[in-house]
Parts: sequence; structure tokens; C-alpha cells
Amino acid sequence: MFQPLKNKPIRRVMAILATVLFGLTVFHLARPAATAATPSLKKYPVRGIDLSRYNKIKSFDSVAANVDFIFLRASHGIQRDATFSTLYNKSVDAKVPVGAYHYFRFDVDGEAQANNFIRAIKGKQFELPIVIDVEQHGNSKKVKNKTIVARLKTMVGIMEKNGYKIMFYTNKHGYTNYIKPNFPSYPLWICSFTDPPTDANWVFWQYSHTGKVKGLKGDVDLDTYNGSKKQFKKKYPKRKRK
Repeated sequence: MFQPLKNKPIRRVMAILATVLFGLTVFHLARPAATAATPSLKKYPVRGIDLSRYNKIKSFDSVAANVDFIFLRASHGIQRDATFSTLYNKSVDAKVPVGAYHYFRFDVDGEAQANNFIRAIKGKQFELPIVIDVEQHGNSKKVKNKTIVARLKTMVGIMEKNGYKIMFYTNKHGYTNYIKPNFPSYPLWICSFTDPPTDANWVFWQYSHTGKVKGLKGDVDLDTYNGSKKQFKKKYPKRKRK
């Protein structure tokens, strides 16, 4: 049976230790989650950003002069990104390699999302991949995994029938739960704040949500390519646009 401590010095020491441990626990839990990694510029020299209507642009010329590529959000669910067409045209004029992505909504029909994305990017040419962004953040938590996967497969199928090759953007949770079991051979754009970002093969790595780029006001997502500048140019050559 437990007997209470009768020695006052021991009780004081135990109380101090308990207080210290409690403080360390609170500090650990209160620390903000990591929002950036620091990939080697020598190992990953090709750097870019991804933009949507949430980014505030002061000078697109300055932005273009400081990045090697740009991914633009074209659509989300059954809605469009209001800045997509303007940013696409500016990227083309600045001769910056550009790609497009769609934020996948768990609670929206896959066919409707595919048709929306196709309409958003139709008639435009891209050096970089066409991407479907699959992540829990901002999505409904009430949709079952099998429903999410079924809708995603429907969307991918329609996109591919229309001639689009798909890359997935996701984080480690999304990769494990949605991509790896169902789309293991598809190219990957991974969001991770650890270095290395993942054991999986990846093409692009989003390594920061708090980046700074001249010409932009506030934070921006930072990305890098898994290869040299020569490899990047060979894989994603500049296209002759109409």
C-alpha cells in the first residue's frame, strides 16, 4: 500500500521536479508546428513558388526575376481561383515555367471537380505538371476514406481521358492515406518541413509556408525541384505558346 512521504526536504524536491516537468510539457505542447525546412541550395538549386488569390503581389516582375518556376492554383472544388488567368498571362509574359493545380474537395463529386479544372486550364499551355492537391487541411473530416478515394479516382480518370498527365500534391498524411495505396506510380509533389522530406520518390518539394520573395507582400510557399538546373530544363522545356 502507498505510504505518504514524511520527509519534508524530499517532499519539496519532488514538488519542484513535478513543477519543472509540468512546465516542460506545457512548453512542448505550446510550441508552434514547424512551417519550414532548409534544403541545401547546392543539392536543390532550382527554386520556385506556388501562388493563389491569397498571395499579395506588389511587383510580378520582381517575383519572376527571383524564381525558377511557378505553380498556380486554377480551381478548387467546383470554384475557380479569381487570380489564375491573370497570373498565368503574367508568367507567360515573364517567360517563367508555369504549372497549374486544383485543390481537391473531399465533399464534392469527382466528375464535377474534373470538369471544373479542365475548363479552368483549357487552351493554356504549361511547362510544369497539372496537379491535384489532396490534403486534409481545409477539407471536411466527415467524408469516409473510401468515398474520398472513389471521387479522386473518378477525377483522375476524366482528366487522363482528356489528355492530362497528373501529378499529386500532398503531405505525409495524405500520401500515406490516399496516394500511396491507390496511385503509387504517379509523380509526387510533397509538402514536408523535414529534410529529407520523405522516403517516397518525389519530383517537387514544398518546404516552407513562410517564405519571402521580393515582389510579394507577406508569406509565400517555397518549393524546390529534385534535381539540377540542367535536369529541370531538360524535363520541363519551354513551350512555344500560341
